[in-house]
Amino acid sequence: MNTKQIILNKLKNARKESLSKKVDLSLVDDLDRAYTDFLLSYNDALFSNPFFDEMLDKISDFQTELSIEVDNFVINGYVRNLEEDKEKMENLLSNVEEASNQLGINPSEIFDRYEDARAEVNESEGLFEEFTSQYREVIKASNNGLADFS
Repeated sequence: MNTKQIILNKLKNARKESLSKKVDLSLVDDLDRAYTDFLLSYNDALFSNPFFDEMLDKISDFQTELSIEVDNFVINGYVRNLEEDKEKMENLLSNVEEASNQLGINPSEIFDRYEDARAEVNESEGLFEEFTSQYREVIKASNNGLADFS
């Protein structure tokens, strides 16, 4: 083999090695990027159990706190007596109206808060049903939980 041929062969082999190294470097770069992406997903998956346990604890704590507040309002509040109290007020206001009519005077001359009482008793119509509806809505919303993204 002549010198020229030897040089050409060496150049040809060097070019093959260079291309092989470029392919290897590209493969390593791809693998490195893919591994970084994989580690992000993998670490999120590893962290998911403690994360979701913490979220379940927070939801449970919040539901307990919410339940106590709602129960205290519903059980210990006066709203549960609204219909009965309204009926009692209707009867008493009617008696005051009847008595004032017989005396020829205004009902507010017998009971100074008559106007407010009559207006509020009239406004209370349907209020208990609205309360019950809102209470049921709160109960339903608290049982629905969070959006499901799965």
